[in-house]
Amino acid sequence: MEIYVHIPFCQRKCAYCDFLSFPADADTQKKYMKALLTEIRDFPCDPPMEVSSIYIGGGTPSFIYAEAVAEILQTIRERFVVDGDAEISMEANPGTVTADKL
Repeated sequence: MEIYVHIPFCQRKCAYCDFLSFPADADTQKKYMKALLTEIRDFPCDPPMEVSSIYIGGGTPSFIYAEAVAEILQTIRERFVVDGDAEISMEANPGTVTADKL
């Protein structure tokens, strides 16, 4: 099974972008993350499904607060069986990446 996580936030909406994305303040980002983590935890799968790939896209996932990606991956690991050699990747914009986020 593959998991795609959509983070809809960007610094600004680019004219060429057709994806659901928009600027958002820290409060909106935290509310979205709370709902996203709840949805992952509540996903119906008994027994837990094996995951071979996790892709975090958007928007600009590297725009959100630094702990968000760790929270997403930890919650996925709590709910699913992530293969030891699973491919895990995330879209990033060089202008929004920091050492903490890496």
